[in-house]
Amino acid sequence: MPHLAREQANLPAILGLYAVDSSGHLYDPDSVEFRVVDISTGLQVFPASGLEDVTAEGVGTGRFYAYDTLRSVGFTPEVTYTVGAHRIDWTYTGSDGTTVRTWSQEFDVSESGTGLPYWTYISPNRVRAEGIDSTELPDARLLVLIARVQQHIERVARQPFRPIPLTLAIDGSGSTLMPLAVPIIGIESLKVNHATQTMDTTAYRVYFTSTTDVDPGWGVKDYRRNPKIVMANEFTPSPFSTGGIFGAARFAPGAQPHEVIGTFGFLERDGTTPALITQAALLLILANTPLLEAGAGGSAAPGGPVISDRTDRHEVKFAAPAGSAVLSSAMNTSGEIEDIIRHYKAPIGMASPATRWDTART
Repeated sequence: MPHLAREQANLPAILGLYAVDSSGHLYDPDSVEFRVVDISTGLQVFPASGLEDVTAEGVGTGRFYAYDTLRSVGFTPEVTYTVGAHRIDWTYTGSDGTTVRTWSQEFDVSESGTGLPYWTYISPNRVRAEGIDSTELPDARLLVLIARVQQHIERVARQPFRPIPLTLAIDGSGSTLMPLAVPIIGIESLKVNHATQTMDTTAYRVYFTSTTDVDPGWGVKDYRRNPKIVMANEFTPSPFSTGGIFGAARFAPGAQPHEVIGTFGFLERDGTTPALITQAALLLILANTPLLEAGAGGSAAPGGPVISDRTDRHEVKFAAPAGSAVLSSAMNTSGEIEDIIRHYKAPIGMASPATRWDTART
């Protein structure tokens, strides 16, 4: 889960709110407030009472973060805060301007000096809870491992499991459908066919999965493995209309004629990193905690059954490990880790030349 260290100021990439309407578009609420609760005691620790109003502290359409307006700095856990689980409760208005919406997110407060400037899949507290103390794994190396493991998971899975604001330049296919390379949390704007003006939000449909629900489980409309934007077909394209066959009704073919601005990431319906990804991160850290001795190699998977035995030359040949593929990375030290990451890999279709990550501008 995300974590902040004592005396570490929050950043937009750690504890934030993404206000998304029912059609998948980011919007600016009329009011955005939050409070922080210590889960171990059930007591509110920030602000002292009431709610902190951060309506004016947006960092982009529909994007807000936990901010201390009195001190003009990101929310900062004090040295007196309990090390352990906390919760941030958001209260904000819906896109209709009247409905009151709420969303809560758990995060860890860790010891001073153990913070990272982005949302992490596992906190130092979780690793320490497994019995790995600072003698066996110093704080500095623990942070290096958390960062390295997270980078490894995202690279192998080809997608992030945290919210990331991006501006994407997308190649066109000449159709009414634009597949994207990463699950959609919310879209801020869309420009097509080299246009300078953004499209009206009613002219296209966003296939996204809500990340502000209470239930983290399965949902009927889960588009995380097939994120896309589709042109609305309220009218029939005609050679005599401004929305001709290669006009606004379709995504024109070519090299990056379309621009999508939004927030993306593979999150559960309650806005959390998938529990299995957190488990994979923990297993990777535990497996890579021991330092290798000079000249030593990584651990190998146990061999399968003996398939050849030459007695006089003392040669034994084993089959590949039963029920397991060859490990694809030196960091992946078990089949369990391989299976988890394989389960959460982006579909190969998303990595096609038309939807590669290298089309991202920022």
